[in-house]
Amino acid sequence: MRIVQLTTVHRWDDVRIYHKISRTLADAGHDVHMVAPAPGAGERPDPGHITMHWLPPSGSRPARLLNAWRAVGAVRRARPDVVHFHDPELMPTALLLRCLGIRVVYDVHEDLPADIMQKEWISKFLRRPVSLVARLSEWCFTRLAATAIIPVTNHIARRFPPRRTVVVQNYPLLEELQSSGGSAPGKPPGSFVYIGGITRDRGGLEMIEAASHAGVAVDLVGPVVPPAFKRELESAAEGTPATLVGSVSRTEVGTRLANARASFVLFHPAPNHTNAQPNKLFESMSAGVPVIASDFPAWRRIVDGEQCGLLVDPLDSQAIAHAMTWLLEHHEDAEAMGRRGRQAVEQRYNWESESTRLIDLYASLERGDPVAR
Repeated sequence: MRIVQLTTVHRWDDVRIYHKISRTLADAGHDVHMVAPAPGAGERPDPGHITMHWLPPSGSRPARLLNAWRAVGAVRRARPDVVHFHDPELMPTALLLRCLGIRVVYDVHEDLPADIMQKEWISKFLRRPVSLVARLSEWCFTRLAATAIIPVTNHIARRFPPRRTVVVQNYPLLEELQSSGGSAPGKPPGSFVYIGGITRDRGGLEMIEAASHAGVAVDLVGPVVPPAFKRELESAAEGTPATLVGSVSRTEVGTRLANARASFVLFHPAPNHTNAQPNKLFESMSAGVPVIASDFPAWRRIVDGEQCGLLVDPLDSQAIAHAMTWLLEHHEDAEAMGRRGRQAVEQRYNWESESTRLIDLYASLERGDPVAR
């Protein structure tokens, strides 16, 4: 089949959209196209066997809204059998495409109603009504228009009709971040890292405070969201061992994880976090390094179950610093945690095994079979 991957929010080379889903479907023999915002000046994308259809860069919400309607023309020119879209704000676009006779698959990366309750840019007084509107919109769209729904967790899947829903969890690619575990040669032993978007509710300030308490280097790798928060973080990091690194390539992500004593996944307790399965957690395990993670019941089942890290109160920077110190003082235990995490990824938490659900779904769509969970 000819399949269009559609996003107006994510980069064209987003790990889930491009490296996992698009390349998996292309390797399975499908003709995969992508409609996405064009890369920045100076970037030279090499999408391989995937055909690209560029939209103008969409850094602002008005630009994204305009791109949502530009995408209709781009998709029609590609003449796909199926459009697989990744942003909830594209539901009106997908509804129009469905009315034009194109099947649409909704890839649900987040628990949208819960995520809205955490949006700082939405007034606190408006978050609950906006969340309710989002829940109603998803309910209507997934029951009246979506051909299939692909949530990233079983918890999210509970909100959607079972006969149209196939969970494809966002586990890491087995070989991308593989390392032997622990600190790489030549790296100072006191090195901790966070990889991903740096926000207030993902523990940006607490990680800096923990670095100061422990007197240990911490690298925060990724964009600060929203940008206005960056000034607050820079001020907090001044005079501490914490460094705001900025965005890096996927290759450097692997290198920094391999060089780390441990990786942080310290989301604050919030509706969209406590039942999430963050890719950061599994990527750290895949790289063979221990994790210092928020003590949520859903995460405890993984981290304690696999004995691959330490759990802490993400709001307590002293507790985070204590966990850092413990890992530095118990080198062999930390190395063993990293090895167990890697083993768990090899056995259970990897994209190569999870992607069979995606391939089977598209085989069903190609045959015209009803989608089964």
